[in-house]
Formats: sequence, C-alpha cells, structure tokens
Amino acid sequence: MNVDDGATLDLATDDESQPFQSNQSGVTIEPTEPVDGLECRISPRTRGLITAYLADSSGTVLERQSIATLDPGETFTFGTALNAGETYWVLCDARGRDYVRGRAEVSYPIESDSLVATQGLFTGTGNQTSSYRYCLDRIRPATDPETLDLGSDEEAQSWGGLDDWAGVRVEATTDITDFECRLSAETDGVTTAYLTDNSGNVIDQQSIDDLEGGDSFSFDAGLDAGETYWIVCDADGDSYVRGRNAVEYPLESTALVATDGIYGGGAVLQ
Repeated sequence: MNVDDGATLDLATDDESQPFQSNQSGVTIEPTEPVDGLECRISPRTRGLITAYLADSSGTVLERQSIATLDPGETFTFGTALNAGETYWVLCDARGRDYVRGRAEVSYPIESDSLVATQGLFTGTGNQTSSYRYCLDRIRPATDPETLDLGSDEEAQSWGGLDDWAGVRVEATTDITDFECRLSAETDGVTTAYLTDNSGNVIDQQSIDDLEGGDSFSFDAGLDAGETYWIVCDADGDSYVRGRNAVEYPLESTALVATDGIYGGGAVLQ
C-alpha cells in the first residue's frame, strides 16, 4: 500500500517511561479533511496497554479496540470515519490497571496533510497539556486495502482557460461492479465526472455540480479486469479550480492501479 509521508502525523519518539499509570492518556486531533479511519502506533516505551478508544470532544466513546496483544511499535486501526473540523480524542489505558506510559515533550500544534494534533490528554476526563503527548508516536489516516489512495492536494490551480478534463488513468486488476470516487479538498467548481475507455470515449458520466471537495460520487458502469480507464472531471467548458498533488506512479490498491495523471483533456502526465 502506498502511503504518502505527508499523511503521517509524527508525534515524536518517547523521552521517558512513566510507570504506575492507570488513567486514559493520548492526544487530541482535528482532521482538516474527511478521514475514513485512523492507524495508530504504540510508542516505544509504552507497555501493558489493553484498550484504545476513539472519542468525541466530550469524551463519548465512538469506537474501542482491544490492543492487549500488541507490542511497542505495532499498530492498530479505528474504522470510524472522522469529519473535517471536528475534534477527537485518541486514548489508551489498561482498563483500570497500571501500565507504563511513554511520554514525549512536543510543541503543539503538530500537523500532517489531513490531521492536526492540538493537545496531549492525560486523564480520560479530558485534562489537557500543551507540552506532552502520550502512548502513541504516530497517527495517520487508515486506508482500506481496496481504496486507491491518491494523496492530499498540495495546491489549488486556477486560471482562465483551465477548463479541460483532468483526473487519473487507472487499470482494474479484478472485475469491479461499483466504486466510489471522492473529490479532492482543493477542487472546486467541477460539474461533470466522466468514466472513459483508454481512448477517451465516454462510458458513463455523472452530474457532480452540487458536490464540494471531500464529497463522493459513483458511476453506474463497472470496470473489467485488465482494462484501462480514465476518471476525469470538468466544468462543461467553464473554468474551475483543480486540486493537484505530486505523486509517484504507480499507486496501487487490491483492485486498482493508478498509472498516470490526465490533464488538458487527455494528455498523460507520468
């Protein structure tokens, strides 16, 4: 799975071990765009954890995961989708027993492409610190193995005459009966999405003029294994704002391979 380094929220390595802890501890985060889940890594000096919690900003638990079998450096995943602009707590504990808490001195906010860590949390009731983080040394968006992750926008491109198709060329590695596409965060003003064959002949098109960056749409047509397709958008001849990200092709999931970017109505950018 290709994961862009910019997607990872680096929370620094542990400075110390704090034994005989029993409170829930972790970090407060805010997504800057919709996130389908979180992958979290236990910090090197943390020992004895049993449960991890994803909670809203009032402490209401949205999801919990058993992590009793995990060692430092291993990861676990929350499957709950997170909304842009909302605040969440990521916490761990040993269900009332003592554990060893890894701690690092940090300067908040800590940012990645799609996540911002704003505070450390050292009790389950939400006591916060602006100087430390606990238990976890890395958090990043979780990627379903069937999801083709194309990275987050680095820029918004806009000029008079930017009105041609733009998108990506993909190859299906298995038959796909339905799939979903998400508009990138900086893309604005597109009105139509097209699924074409490798010559640019339209197979299906969908109206997306009521969608914003981060919203999703689907095509009615499926994809055949071994075939190549373009997935492109435009504004029906009008100018629009095009989100762009530098990536290294190919990008792969279990069912799709992105081989090139498409711009200028059909030119291929490798």
